Amino acid sequence: MDTQQLKELAARLRVFLQDAAVEIGHGQALDLSASLVGLRNWPEVQAFPKRVQAQELDLSATARLAYRLGHKYKHEVSSAELLQLLLPSAHLQNASTLQIWPAGPEAGVYVTTSQAAIDALVELYQEATDGAVFYAERAGTRHDAAINLGDDGLWSSGLERVPSGTLIVVGPVELDQQSWSEASDRVEMACIRAESSGHRVAVLFDTPTPALLGADTTRMLIDKGYDALQDYLVGTVAEDGTLQPGLVQQYCVPLKGVAVTDTRSLPRMVVEQLKAVLAKRSRGIIALGSIEDVENHGAQIAEAASLSDFLCGTGS
Repeated sequence: MDTQQLKELAARLRVFLQDAAVEIGHGQALDLSASLVGLRNWPEVQAFPKRVQAQELDLSATARLAYRLGHKYKHEVSSAELLQLLLPSAHLQNASTLQIWPAGPEAGVYVTTSQAAIDALVELYQEATDGAVFYAERAGTRHDAAINLGDDGLWSSGLERVPSGTLIVVGPVELDQQSWSEASDRVEMACIRAESSGHRVAVLFDTPTPALLGADTTRMLIDKGYDALQDYLVGTVAEDGTLQPGLVQQYCVPLKGVAVTDTRSLPRMVVEQLKAVLAKRSRGIIALGSIEDVENHGAQIAEAASLSDFLCGTGS
């Protein structure tokens, strides 16, 4: 791209927002267009012309613009819709019909924690498509037909030129507290690929809580404010390689315990302490343990209580 093209895109974007009852000035539109090339504002566009020239108008660019529109102007729009708005129609890829594996499962994102499931999926895909190539990160590059996505991964602009319905294998993606933000970005981009091009994206996760994978990945999209993308988080990769629709998308609901009124079996000191605590807090977790090896057992009990509290979503 170049600065003149960005000016034209800014003008087109301003008209689009006016139609959506979002009034912005010319300068604000220029600042918004800077997000297409990964810059903060128009002065940076003018200061870094080489960076502008190195960027393409693709889904990665419009994903940045969609984020800024939602964050700054509270206007939600998909990256695919923005790309269709800004890109000349002659350059748009027709993704309305699956061109690869037309009899296969619906387009979307499928998750798993099993490398064996990914390997089985690749074999199934190869058989169903008579050896068609697919695009993969490390989780799938051991196979001969895999084309390495490289450092850009899901953000690779080359993915916009591959036939709709192509298999994309992502991961392994680390999923814990430290890597939550990065994993969220990859889940979001996987859904964007499924939305815009009709691809099937299989994501291999490495997580300490596999039972919560569906709820975690759904929460990532909710936290980013892209509720519409949840429709493209379709299901799971089964151990036999089939792409199964359906995903547990909510955390478990805490079970309501039976009220205990008989305290005769508890030591008097314990009863008094419990009453004092319950007078201030109406819910929580009570962890009991032996007095032996208090240091080690106490830490284990506290960790188990915290994990149980997190899994059930009590937050107390």
